[in-house]
Amino acid sequence: MKHTLAFILSAICLSLFSQNPNVETAEALASRIAPSLSKSIVFKERKTNRNQDYFRLETQSGKLVVTANSANSMAVGLNYFLKNYCHTTISWYVDDQTLLPASLPAVPAPVEIEARVQNRFFLNYCTFGYTMTWWKWRDWEHFIDWMALNGVNLPLAITGQEKVWLNVWKKFGLTDDQIREFFTGPAYLPWHRMANIDHWEGPLPMSWIDGQAELQKQILERERAFNMKPVLPAFAGHVPKAIAEKYPHAKITSLGEWGNFSQQYQSYFLDSFDTLFAKIQHEFLEEQTRMFGTDHVYGTDPFNEVTPPSWEPEYLCSVSKNIYETMASYDKDAQWLQMGWIFYFMQDKWTSERIKAFLQAVPQNKMILLDYFCDNVEVWKRTESFFGQPYIWCYLGNFGGNTTLSGNLKDVDEKIENTFRNGGKNFWGLGATLEGFGNNPVMYEYILEKAWQNTPAAKFSKIYAASRAGKRNANLEAAWQILTDKVYVDYSNVGKGDLTNSKPVLE
Repeated sequence: MKHTLAFILSAICLSLFSQNPNVETAEALASRIAPSLSKSIVFKERKTNRNQDYFRLETQSGKLVVTANSANSMAVGLNYFLKNYCHTTISWYVDDQTLLPASLPAVPAPVEIEARVQNRFFLNYCTFGYTMTWWKWRDWEHFIDWMALNGVNLPLAITGQEKVWLNVWKKFGLTDDQIREFFTGPAYLPWHRMANIDHWEGPLPMSWIDGQAELQKQILERERAFNMKPVLPAFAGHVPKAIAEKYPHAKITSLGEWGNFSQQYQSYFLDSFDTLFAKIQHEFLEEQTRMFGTDHVYGTDPFNEVTPPSWEPEYLCSVSKNIYETMASYDKDAQWLQMGWIFYFMQDKWTSERIKAFLQAVPQNKMILLDYFCDNVEVWKRTESFFGQPYIWCYLGNFGGNTTLSGNLKDVDEKIENTFRNGGKNFWGLGATLEGFGNNPVMYEYILEKAWQNTPAAKFSKIYAASRAGKRNANLEAAWQILTDKVYVDYSNVGKGDLTNSKPVLE
C-alpha cells in the first residue's frame, strides 16, 4: 500500500512539473533548436527572493540541468551552454544550419549568472520593411526562438496593426477603399506607421490585412510564452486625409514632404488637443486589446523625421501630455515607449529645453526612451539622462539593410560599461535597433550578452570564433582578433554601404 501511494504521489508530482508552462516552453525550444540533444536537457523553474532574472547550469547524471526563474531565462541559459560548451551559434534565420556535437558536453562546475538589467529591447520599425515584409510563421517562430535565446524580453510587435486601424477608421465613417488607399504597400508600411508617407504603392490588399492580423496573433502568443512584453502601437496623431472631410472642424495639419516623396504622399497629423484625438485613441486601444491583448507598453512616436506644427516648448509639452493622458484614460497601467531617434535626427531643432518639455510632461516612469543610436551619439549624455525618465541604451548598427562590415566591439564595450557606471538610476536596460538583418550578427549577440555579463570584447571574440567553427581553434581566434582590432572599428551610418548594393547609374 505504501509503495502504491508513493507511486501515485510521484506520478502526480511529475504531472504537475511537466505542466509548468515555462518548462514546457523551454522544452519545446530545445526540441526545435537542438533536437539531437534535447532529451538530455532538463529545465527547472525556481524563483528568487529578489525576483531577478537568472539561470544556473550544471550536469547531473549525464544530463544538463537548466534552472531559472522563467522561460526567457531558461532560454538564455540554454544559449550560454550551446555557445560556450557546444561551440555553436544559432542564427536569426530559420534556414541557416546549426552544427551540434554528437554527444552532450559536460559542465565541469555549476555556472550561475544573474541578469545585469531586467529590460532587453529588440527591433526597429524599419526591420519590418527591410527584412520581415514577406516572413511567414516559420521565419517568425525561429526568430522568436533567437530572441529568447539572447534574452530579449521587450520586442517591438507591430505586425497586423492595419486590421485594427481598418476596424477603427470604419467607426469614424471611412469606407474600406478610403482606408486601404491610406495604407502604403506592404514593403513601405514601416514608414507609413511612422507617419512619414501615405498611399505609396497602395491600396493594401485585404488578403494582406487579414493574413498579417492572424500572423500577429501567433507572434504574440509565442513571445508571451517566453515572458516577453511585446510593444504594441498606440495612436500618435497620424490620420487619413479623408478624416478632415468627415470632421471639418478637427485640427489636422500636414507633416510636410518626407524622403523626396511628392506632396500627394505626405502624412497628416491630428493635434492631440483636439477632442477627436482622445476618441480615436480609445477606439484604437480598445480594438487592439480585443484582437491582440496588451502588455501595457505602447510604442508611440510623433514627429519622426518630420517637423511638428510648432517648436514652442509649451506646445511640445502639451502634445506629449495629451498623448499619454489619452493612453492612460483607457489603460491606467500604460507606459509609453518613445524612439530617441527623433532627438538625434533633428538634434539642431530638438534643443535641451524642447526635449525636457516633451519628456517631463509625462509622469515619471510612464515614458521609456530608446537611446536609439548609441554607437554614434548617446543622447542620455546631453539630456541629463533623459531628465529622469527611464531609458534603454541601444545599438543601431545598420541602416537600410546594407551589408557592410561595421561595428566596434571595443567601443561598444566601453560605452555600455560607462553607462552602467554613470548613466543614472533611470538607466533601464540594453537593446538593439537595427534596420535590417543579414549583417554583423556578432554585434547584436554581443550587445545582448552584455545585458547578462560584463564580457570584454577580446574574450567575446574568442568565444564567438569557437561558436562559428564548432571548436576552439587558435588560427580562427587570431583571425577574429584581427577583425576586432582592424575591421570592427567603425560604426554604421546613413548611406554607408557596399558598392554592390548601390543602384546602377550612367553618370
